[in-house]
Amino acid sequence: MSERHAGPQAGGPSGGTGGARKDDDAGPWLWGLPPFARTAMWRAAPGHPRDGRPDLVWRVAAVFVAITLLWTAIGWTVRATVGPDYSLLSHGLSAVLTSLLVIPMVVLARRHLDRRPWSGLGLTRLSAGWRHLLLGMAVWLVPAGFGTAVCVALGWTEITTRASPPEVLASTALLAVLVLFYEAIPEELAFRGYLQRNLLTEMSPGGAVLVQAGLFCLFGSVVWAILGEQTVDVARSLILLAAGIVLGCIRVVSRNTWACVGFHLAFQVAAQILLTPAHGQFAVSDPLPLQLVAFGFLPFGLAVLLYQIFHPAPVNWRMPEPDRKP
Repeated sequence: MSERHAGPQAGGPSGGTGGARKDDDAGPWLWGLPPFARTAMWRAAPGHPRDGRPDLVWRVAAVFVAITLLWTAIGWTVRATVGPDYSLLSHGLSAVLTSLLVIPMVVLARRHLDRRPWSGLGLTRLSAGWRHLLLGMAVWLVPAGFGTAVCVALGWTEITTRASPPEVLASTALLAVLVLFYEAIPEELAFRGYLQRNLLTEMSPGGAVLVQAGLFCLFGSVVWAILGEQTVDVARSLILLAAGIVLGCIRVVSRNTWACVGFHLAFQVAAQILLTPAHGQFAVSDPLPLQLVAFGFLPFGLAVLLYQIFHPAPVNWRMPEPDRKP
């Protein structure tokens, strides 16, 4: 069944006669609580049918903790093996370990905790999702390219190439593969795929976006703090929160996790190849205008709107969407 038109079923935790939620069965004292808290309490009420799965809160908490521990352990392992400084070898090892550990963990969680079909996570076969992947890349690249051109034309920054065109292309292609398997696919599958889809079963899409964005922000801050890679401050936390919100909204309007992978991939490859001195392909005189205008405000502010323009479809922002049994 299409998730877009999925509605409450009678007899389930979100069901009732005519699609209405039977919160009154749990007692009038629950009426004043937020929908998520009210539903969670009602599910545990005596006499309510259960399907044998752990409650939503426990499933989300278990996967979030597992994600955080795995990324931290991978970071420690790579540092102990290769060293603390960035290199293509360390990036490659991180990509291999993350793909081999995080993706199977999500597969197991979906199979044994959720007991629901893989298709609900939105990471379809690439043959069905490549258009979403390319459109996700485009809604970041087009505004970011325009913003970069404006920054250079106005003299706010200067970009100098330090390598030949073939070397730049080869380096960018290699970096894209590493980003895809270290960051884009694992993070989008875990957060916009697994966590957001689970939250959506008992929350509105807007609420699910905000909660997973908060978890994404917490995840990044905790991993940074433990590994000591970067100083954790309010600015970095807000960037993570904003990224989580935009990516979550793209997941809602696209209904396909490949769109989030494409946006994440384009953003990270461009930011790393241009703004990370270790890659050595470009020199940027002042990175701040690029960070704020070209890579930040323009693509993050326009991405969801552009996606809806080029992929018009009905969007549900208000109603929870139960995760159907196979």
